[in-house]
Amino acid sequence: MFKHLRKEFLIVNMSLIFTLLVVASLTFYFVSRIQMEQSISHSMSIYMSEPVEKVKNDEENPRLFISTIDTNAYKYVSSLVNANYFKYFNTIYASDSFTTSQINNILSRVIDDRDYASTIKVEDRYYKYVKQNIEDEKIKILVLDITNKLAHLNSIAYTLSEIAAISLILIYFVSKFITNRSIKPIEAMFNRQMEFISNISHELKTPLTIAITNLAVIESHKDELVKEQEKWIGFIQFQLDRLSNLIEEMLLLERLDSFEPQPNMEYFDLSSLINWYIKSMKALSNGKNISINKDIQKNIHIYADKELIIRLISILADNAIKYTPDNGIITISLSESREKISMSVENTGEGIKPEHIDRIFDRFYRIDKSRSSRNGGGSGLGLAIAKSIVENIYGGNISVESTVGEKTTFYITLPKA
Repeated sequence: MFKHLRKEFLIVNMSLIFTLLVVASLTFYFVSRIQMEQSISHSMSIYMSEPVEKVKNDEENPRLFISTIDTNAYKYVSSLVNANYFKYFNTIYASDSFTTSQINNILSRVIDDRDYASTIKVEDRYYKYVKQNIEDEKIKILVLDITNKLAHLNSIAYTLSEIAAISLILIYFVSKFITNRSIKPIEAMFNRQMEFISNISHELKTPLTIAITNLAVIESHKDELVKEQEKWIGFIQFQLDRLSNLIEEMLLLERLDSFEPQPNMEYFDLSSLINWYIKSMKALSNGKNISINKDIQKNIHIYADKELIIRLISILADNAIKYTPDNGIITISLSESREKISMSVENTGEGIKPEHIDRIFDRFYRIDKSRSSRNGGGSGLGLAIAKSIVENIYGGNISVESTVGEKTTFYITLPKA
């Protein structure tokens, strides 16, 4: 699917960029052409309006000449074929760059052409001419060599074509790079989504399967009393409780991710709350002979949803106890500055490998895939809930640092506002 998507995205991207390049090139070419034509027209209008004598030795336009002829004489030469037209005209040169033969050939073309202004080609050179009646007595013909200007314009067109051809190759590689960069996060998100669907299917299916299996056992012993079936009923109850807790956590995540305002906001002493929770951890920590150190700054108050803050603390604390080995150490710290409240939960133990750090807050992600909620692995939603509480609800930040074989530390910062 993504191979086909990359191909389509590459084609669209190349087509769009190349089209913009072609439009820009054509625009530049036609603007240059219009400017050239305007420059030629301007020059010719100036020379047509000035006395003929001023054209003599004008170095700005060395390939320019003006010929005049009486109206009656013009009618006469118009009827001639292959004549020596030059001798009938009074011709003034801007320079001596024209030969008599060239002028004769040019005038022949101009006479044959009925247009009063046009472009002609004579002996591989291009000329722009203008014919004008002067008080019905004379006809004035101005001829300007525009070969160099057209060559310059053609050079621009050729250069733009070369740039377009080379750019097409560059556009391919640039588009391929952009396509890969663009598709990569989409592909990663899709893979995570598929993994999420797979995980949630597994999490929902497992307790249901176990409950159905135990129910089948009960149905196979219909003659037994409820008390005799108590073990199987207990198994069913346990799995249904698991399923209920999982659904509750998923609904909580959806609510947290919706950025809905929390209705139970209150101002309370966060320092006292954490000290209280540390005391409630004693039973679990004593069972593994874990030492709990604390560095809690007093009288730190926060305006928040107390239940969500308790949920946040319990996730991090329970996670620390779960992954701290016997005789390990947990350190919980709380402090505040002028703008933020900082909290950290550190535990000794195996640590987290670097390849898992970026995924640790993903839903249903477990470092050890073999662990499940049946053997203490949890549902994989706890840290995702913690991240949503910190970032989505309070606009704070949660991160983790870990040294493999030594310790893991979760850091939380919350804005005081």
